[in-house]
Amino acid sequence: MSANSPFSIYQIAKQAIITGIAQSSDANPIFTTMATFLGNLDDNLSRFENANQLKFDCKPSCDYCCSYRVEARAHEIFYLANALESLPQDVLTAFKARLDTTKATTEALTVPEHLATNVRCSLLGEDSLCVAYNARPALCRNAHSTDVSSCELAYKEPTNQDVPNNRDNALDQATRSAILGMNDAFKDMDYDDTGYELNQGLWLALTQPETKTRWLNKEKAFPTLEGNITTVV
Repeated sequence: MSANSPFSIYQIAKQAIITGIAQSSDANPIFTTMATFLGNLDDNLSRFENANQLKFDCKPSCDYCCSYRVEARAHEIFYLANALESLPQDVLTAFKARLDTTKATTEALTVPEHLATNVRCSLLGEDSLCVAYNARPALCRNAHSTDVSSCELAYKEPTNQDVPNNRDNALDQATRSAILGMNDAFKDMDYDDTGYELNQGLWLALTQPETKTRWLNKEKAFPTLEGNITTVV
């Protein structure tokens, strides 16, 4: 990632998605393409960290950033929902119970209220590990920090705008360029490119099969969520 400009990274990512999906309206090629893309994104993050001798404080079960409001595009939500449906039944049942609670909590909040409120992600199990880590949204993959104390402070004081951002700027820019390339690829192919609140979108994707049909038909996947979105990368 460090060897390419942000625009070059954007172009490579965008073309990789378009080429992988081609003209198929079936979900399987889309999910296969996304699995490859997101896996490569994780690999590139690791290579960048090693090549630049960076030291991140992120560790398994460190979940300070897992209570932020997360917005994901429709293609990410359906990819994640597909992965969740393959979980062991007991894990899936426990997740769905958490999702019901989190969905009710988040839909009662306005966007500004949610941004200022810690709401634990429904994907986190009792061990604070993500139950669908390999299928997590792209923005979650870019969550990294060189100082966990800042993460802890941001968690304890969610309305404090002065907490320092301890991400690596070059890595953050490169990753956001790749994510934007992915999202713009779907947009250029006329798929829904709206940013949806993750828990609410997942609940609809898992409980209302017609949402996936609308998405594959290049319609708005979750029209009932239209009033609760912001523009995100």
